[in-house]
Amino acid sequence: MRRVELDLEHRYKNRFVGRHRLKGGDVTIIGSSREADIRLLGEDVGGVHAVIELDGESWKIADMGSHHGTWIRKKPVVEQHFKGTTVVRIGGHTLKAIPRELDHGLFTENHLTDKPLQDGDQFHQVVVRRRGYVLESLLLPA
Repeated sequence: MRRVELDLEHRYKNRFVGRHRLKGGDVTIIGSSREADIRLLGEDVGGVHAVIELDGESWKIADMGSHHGTWIRKKPVVEQHFKGTTVVRIGGHTLKAIPRELDHGLFTENHLTDKPLQDGDQFHQVVVRRRGYVLESLLLPA
């Protein structure tokens, strides 16, 4: 089953800050607010500056009316869809967005004990899906 994720590499003034991994079913808020999922500090960053979400087959970033804008390829964007690697600039921050489509087989190993499944092992599988994409798959002991 396929699962879509977005890796974000965060840099501030060309210095590496960290990585974030977004799942396909979530709306991710970017901004300076304490409630933001990805918090960017600075005078050029609004409280709720932008949002990123999976929209059908592509990712979408939308500026939320910020004063200083959200930039892709040196152009301000209000809403932009992307499928490939994209660099987003907000204030002095750079977010390199790398979409990934994962296709993992289910029931290949027991993540609970890190050993191969035995013939007598029984589990319940919980699969969370949205628009044909698997967001999460869990094996729970029966």
